[in-house]
Amino acid sequence: NTYFITKVQTRGDEILKAKGSSSGFSAANAVADHMRNWYFGAKSSEEIVSMGVISNGKHYGVPKNICFSFPIFCCGNFRYEIVDDL
Repeated sequence: NTYFITKVQTRGDEILKAKGSSSGFSAANAVADHMRNWYFGAKSSEEIVSMGVISNGKHYGVPKNICFSFPIFCCGNFRYEIVDDL
């Protein structure tokens, strides 16, 4: 527990040392990528991303109404499809 907690608490400094940019910028960049995929759709017909969505109970055994990170194909215009059988 001690090692993991310390690693989580100091991850920002480690990212700054490794990349030369802040962890805040890294997180903001990830959010921008996520929103771009969701709005404009995937760059290719084979690109799958991970996205937290509310389960309808029909995929991967995740109960209905649970927010879960599924493999997603972004169709554009905020539409997506959960990719089954991975």
